[in-house]
Amino acid sequence: MDRPKIKLISKSPSPPWNDSAKNIIKAILENIKNFDLEYFSDGNISYPDNHKANIIFKGDTSYSLSSYQQFLIFLNLLKPDYKNSIYHYFFAPNLKASFASAFIQKLKYQPSIQTVLSLPKSFKNPELLFFGSEIVTMSENAKERLNKLGFENVTRIYPGVDIEPVYIDEVLFQKNKFGLSKDILTILYAGDYDASLYPFLELIKELEADNKNYKFIFAIREKSDADKEKLFNLKKAIKNLGISRSFLKLYGELEDFKNLMLATDILVMTQTDLYAKMDIPLVILEAMARKKSVVVFNNPFYEEINKDTNLYMVNSFNELKSVLKILERLSVRTETGIKNLSVVKNYFTNEIMVKEYEKLYQKLL
Repeated sequence: MDRPKIKLISKSPSPPWNDSAKNIIKAILENIKNFDLEYFSDGNISYPDNHKANIIFKGDTSYSLSSYQQFLIFLNLLKPDYKNSIYHYFFAPNLKASFASAFIQKLKYQPSIQTVLSLPKSFKNPELLFFGSEIVTMSENAKERLNKLGFENVTRIYPGVDIEPVYIDEVLFQKNKFGLSKDILTILYAGDYDASLYPFLELIKELEADNKNYKFIFAIREKSDADKEKLFNLKKAIKNLGISRSFLKLYGELEDFKNLMLATDILVMTQTDLYAKMDIPLVILEAMARKKSVVVFNNPFYEEINKDTNLYMVNSFNELKSVLKILERLSVRTETGIKNLSVVKNYFTNEIMVKEYEKLYQKLL
């Protein structure tokens, strides 16, 4: 008897690894034990032989798929398929994609899973957005929202990350590679071009004026043409404030991002609006897995990561300033880092995530 086949429906799980959906699908392909998977690919990466790549993409699939690429997926899904299979969709719900996916499911009469990578801006006509036989959310908060809308077929599966040993020699090597002193507190921001960056810059200017022994790093991806203008405005604000390059370093897209994170001491996330972002951002989990201290602005989604009061949750930039003062002490950062790693091991590993998906696949067959 053929093993059950799961068709993963999303963008190509291939480099660059700057997209949460791609990282989740990669983890499923690498860690699943009892199922054969089929996935859409650009042909730039391969996975275990029992998984089948449908090479239909050409060109960039880093962020949003083009209309043509979405159409190629739609045509592929219209083909006859295995009887013993599940369609597993990964995208942020929107009317066009949800309508097309629901249409496919009505034709196929096969069970489906809809992993909700981020919540929609509006829940108007939710029955047009959520279609899966089973719906998976990234957080309990999102699950509860859908339950209140009348959806009972909702499972929460936390996203996961890999855990790799953190060696002090490697940290020091990466600090040296990025030109960072071990004697300076290095603070990383790795979010989007967000309005919260401007009051953050005001704080950074104040800290520089106070002669703080800090170094700030902004590592921000350009996801669209609109981000080019945002970058221009950000650079202009930095120049107008007179913040020196020695105090604040700007990076764009970095293939070596995980090593940059390893070289820093603290991750700060000032964003509170997670629209079009995962409820539990992977960048926070990755920092925790590397035993970094993490400071976030209060958000109900972040409460779910704060399992052991391991995060520093603040409500203002004055509070952020006070927390950074506390985190100047290596002993405090070390204790927080140990807590963070423990939380990841207990709740947010790729192995835990994939086992939960395997249970769901088994339930639907």
